[in-house]
Amino acid sequence: YHELSHLWNVTPTDRPSPRWNEGLASFLAYLTAEELDGRTVLNERAALRMRQLRETFAEQPHYRETPLIDYGAAQLTDLSYRVGMVMFHVLHQLVGAEQFNRVVGDFYQEYAASGATTNDFVTHANRVTTIDLTRFFDDWIYTTKWYDPVKAGTSVEEMVARYREGGK
Repeated sequence: YHELSHLWNVTPTDRPSPRWNEGLASFLAYLTAEELDGRTVLNERAALRMRQLRETFAEQPHYRETPLIDYGAAQLTDLSYRVGMVMFHVLHQLVGAEQFNRVVGDFYQEYAASGATTNDFVTHANRVTTIDLTRFFDDWIYTTKWYDPVKAGTSVEEMVARYREGGK
């Protein structure tokens, strides 16, 4: 499912690419497994990824200095699978399936031919959802503020509640 989801990736025009599309593909693979195979895996996998991130960042504290948008430049693209997977799971829970599908599907429709930057994705997501995602994307893409709640053992549900407080 992971590789199939790449068929709907917009070509990144960020250079070097932060590769958040790998996190999206990881998330979509688990979502597809739930939808098509009837396996309940998303919350379990997100919890596993958060534990792995806590361990990885404890071993490599300098990772804390690099936001997702800079993973390509810092040659940390392996992190994009785990950080991105959790980020997209939180986003899916935050905006709901219908709006999430509009974010991803409409983004593909709009930018499939031209490619797009991470900033284009963020702008698009904010435009097509009813929730103000500024704080969410600031935490997950432009800074490493997402790590504090992950380090503290915050659940996905608690993170979603935290971002809903911002509203639109």
